Amino acid sequence: MLTRVLAIGGGAQSDIWVDLVATLLNLPVDLPENGEFGAALGAARLAICGVTQADPHAVMTPPRIRKTIQLRRDLVAAYDAAYQQYRASYAAQKTIK
Repeated sequence: MLTRVLAIGGGAQSDIWVDLVATLLNLPVDLPENGEFGAALGAARLAICGVTQADPHAVMTPPRIRKTIQLRRDLVAAYDAAYQQYRASYAAQKTIK
């Protein structure tokens, strides 16, 4: 079971977007110090392990965390209600031809 997630890339540059993701996932979101290089670095580390047979525990070290965005508990119920409305409307739209 997940207890937290890590955000990297362009979306991670927006605290508002990450706040939304944290609340929707109902999990805290960690932002690494160098998130813009996260995906490329991860791919390079996988290549190192694959080519050199290096120990993944030695190569796949966790990044330093710059900040953690906590979920907005006051909004969880409202987001869930909106999602349920969306699901109901989507099912109804599928019947329209």
